[in-house]
Amino acid sequence: MLSGEGGDEFFGGYRGMFSYFHFHSVRRLPGLNQAASFALRNWPGEWRGRHLLGFLQKSDWDLLHSAETRDALSWFQPAYRDSARLGLHEIEQSVKRHARLRFPRSAMECETSTYLPEQILVKIDRASMFWGLECRTPFLDRQLFAFAASLPTEIHFAHGQGKALLRRSLPDFVPKEIRWRSKQGFTPPLASWFRTSLRSQMESAVSEISKKFDDFFVSQHLADLHRQHLAGADHSPALFRWLVLSRVAGITS
Repeated sequence: MLSGEGGDEFFGGYRGMFSYFHFHSVRRLPGLNQAASFALRNWPGEWRGRHLLGFLQKSDWDLLHSAETRDALSWFQPAYRDSARLGLHEIEQSVKRHARLRFPRSAMECETSTYLPEQILVKIDRASMFWGLECRTPFLDRQLFAFAASLPTEIHFAHGQGKALLRRSLPDFVPKEIRWRSKQGFTPPLASWFRTSLRSQMESAVSEISKKFDDFFVSQHLADLHRQHLAGADHSPALFRWLVLSRVAGITS
């Protein structure tokens, strides 16, 4: 079986890499981040443009090093914050190695060396081996990777999309509607599931984690996160991690 692992990482296929790509030069103007942040705080909720302002208020470092990681220390009880601080420092140092490059090149390198081998390739290996399939990943060819890494970043983005080089490599008979259509992933609708079919499991996980890990974590943070999600906010990525922790710890069935 052929698999496309590496295509997004090498050729700029993730939305965070290509969204507002043409605004990077504007975003890097002195004082622009602060101005956009001020405008966003005073921007009426019904007006369009909030996402663009949110992008413009971030530096290259902010785009590469997520606020979720930076703020994680507050989730730990005081007795464990020194250990947590050490782990977060290791993550920050790793990100700094990639931050020598301008965004989104820094993100492409970071995803290639962390997310790709530590998560994506592990999942595809487990899923294929479970069914006795031999999986081949042609995009992970070393020469192809070296070629993609040597190209100017602009090559990878066009028409508001990533993977422009791969799109242009399609045969001429492929219509533009397919060649330049928006990226479509396989992200499950966790935000909805945590309010419906997975609600009881998530509630059980929140309750049991609060009881069994209260010495390690500030459990009230998790309860607040879950309550905000049920009220309409989307905290599904964070809640999914807590649900996984509960499964690993054998808390929920």
